[in-house]
Amino acid sequence: MDFEDEILFNVSPHEVFELIIDERKHQEFSNSYVEIPRKVGGNCNWYNSMFGEIVELVQDKRIVHTWRGNDWPENHYAIVYFDFIEISEGVLIQFKLKDIPDVEPFNTIGWKKGWEVAYWKPMREWLKRNRF
Repeated sequence: MDFEDEILFNVSPHEVFELIIDERKHQEFSNSYVEIPRKVGGNCNWYNSMFGEIVELVQDKRIVHTWRGNDWPENHYAIVYFDFIEISEGVLIQFKLKDIPDVEPFNTIGWKKGWEVAYWKPMREWLKRNRF
């Protein structure tokens, strides 16, 4: 299964890029443990339940990484794409998840709602409190 969405933030691409890739900021907005090395080939750990590897990193423009849940079929990885498009209102994130297995719990609440609750809303709240 694949999932795509577009999300608007009224801040610069740099601010959202950093919020996603910077370990400290990501931990703050998610209130969870993360490891995100800022290099291609670096192994990631989100919330001690999702794991992956950085595949592509273009400052303020793109983040691509593999992603798998610890309850997913063995050796099955989805690919996550964050593309940051600067627009007059701020930044438009073109977000894609490719090759998601059917075991993912977001299937029950919907991918759009799941990412809004788990990522986009907490990110917006963090940005309101912590503008650079």
